[in-house]
Amino acid sequence: MDVLHDISMVFRLFLGISYLSFFFSKHHRILSWIFLVRCVLLCTYFIFMRTFHCILMLTSIFTRALFLKTTSQLPLHQLGGYGNSHHSSDTLHPRGHRPHGRGGGVIPGQS
Repeated sequence: MDVLHDISMVFRLFLGISYLSFFFSKHHRILSWIFLVRCVLLCTYFIFMRTFHCILMLTSIFTRALFLKTTSQLPLHQLGGYGNSHHSSDTLHPRGHRPHGRGGGVIPGQS
């Protein structure tokens, strides 16, 4: 959101420059109109990008919620194994063995 804030500050600066140049330049009407049109185009672009960003954020939140809802209804073995944070040490593997921790084990053939 910091990037959007910086962009909005730049557009406000352009808006201020365009406003001042439009109303205080009597001899350079064409230049002031160019500044005004440029400002309107930049502000339109900024509003479009802000709206597009909000739509993307809402879509991302909705997709994540839908994904969490669908994955919470699946059995544990379809979620990608037993290495997740919800795994307790008392849970048994499908073959009936307790899961081993990572590392620290003795490799067969070595002392």
